[in-house]
Amino acid sequence: MKKIKPKYSKKIFSNAFIYRFFMTLDLTFTVFCLILTILYIIGNYQAFQDHSQKIIISILSQASTFNLLLSFLLLIETGFKIFTENHKIKQILHAVFLLFSIIFCFVCMELSSIINYLSEGLK
Repeated sequence: MKKIKPKYSKKIFSNAFIYRFFMTLDLTFTVFCLILTILYIIGNYQAFQDHSQKIIISILSQASTFNLLLSFLLLIETGFKIFTENHKIKQILHAVFLLFSIIFCFVCMELSSIINYLSEGLK
């Protein structure tokens, strides 16, 4: 009897699912960092309390650090996928999004660290 080979093996399916999951997680954290940045800017004009602003900045710093690391690792994996898979346009678009995410999160991380340092005041 001849065995029928499935079109997609379990390994390829699980790798694709994990990659899509982490790309979605990266998009979610990028949007979260964007929302926190907008909330901080709005908070300056709406006169949020200093404690609330410090919490927003510390959450932004932590989220952007995590997102920067995740985006960098996904960019490495996307680089491998560009050379090994047939859907090169899709992978190049993923790489462009990840580069934007890395740059945006690096700027958010640095600015939030500077603002947090300046808000501590002179000691």
